[in-house]
Amino acid sequence: MIISEGFNSQDILEKIKSALNNLLNIDTREMGEALRISDVYAAIDNIEGVEHVELDSPKETIKASISELLVMGNINFRMSVKDNG
Repeated sequence: MIISEGFNSQDILEKIKSALNNLLNIDTREMGEALRISDVYAAIDNIEGVEHVELDSPKETIKASISELLVMGNINFRMSVKDNG
């Protein structure tokens, strides 16, 4: 992930975690509802200060069986600051 110069990486991380938690909110998701990779990209890319996102994992939509509810697990990020020079 590349963030814009002048943005605090910890603030960006907290906003990303919040956006992903909202995406997986158990009050708004249905049992068996898949998590589209495009929704993950959109949730992260819409955060001010995020210039570029590339996910190592997941690479595609995460499917769930009718009796499963997807929840947040561990999140790992690699970040760099965009060099405007």
